Amino acid sequence: PAIYLETAYFGDEAALEEILILAKASGRWLYAFNLKLEQEYGLEGKTWELVFSPRLAAGYFFKPAVALSLEYVGELVIDDGETEAFLSYLGPTLSLAGENFYWTLSVLPQLGTEAGSAAWQIRSLLGVTL
Repeated sequence: PAIYLETAYFGDEAALEEILILAKASGRWLYAFNLKLEQEYGLEGKTWELVFSPRLAAGYFFKPAVALSLEYVGELVIDDGETEAFLSYLGPTLSLAGENFYWTLSVLPQLGTEAGSAAWQIRSLLGVTL
C-alpha cells in the first residue's frame, strides 16, 4: 500500500489531492485499487469542488516487462455541495517496463454520455528510476 498527497496553488484556486494505492500480484496477474479524493477551493468565488474517484484494474503480464490491463475509472463530482456528475470510464491499459523505467498508456471511453464531460480519458504515465 502507498499514499500519495499533492497540494497546489494556482493564483485563484487552492487544491489538495490524496490517493490510496493498493495492488496485489498473483502469478502473472496484477490487481489494483486506487481511491482518489481531490478538493479544489476557488478563492475569488469561495466555491468548493470535490472529486471522488475510485479506480480498479486487472492486468496480465504476457512477458515480465509487458502487461495488458482492463481499467475502470469512476468520477463523482460535487460542486458546492451539489452532485454535478458521476462519470464512468472503462478500457484497455498497456504497460511496458525496462530496467530503469516504466511507461503506461490508458485509453478509456466514457460509459454512457454526460453533457459537458470528456467522452474519452487518454493517459500516459512515465516513471524513471534515478
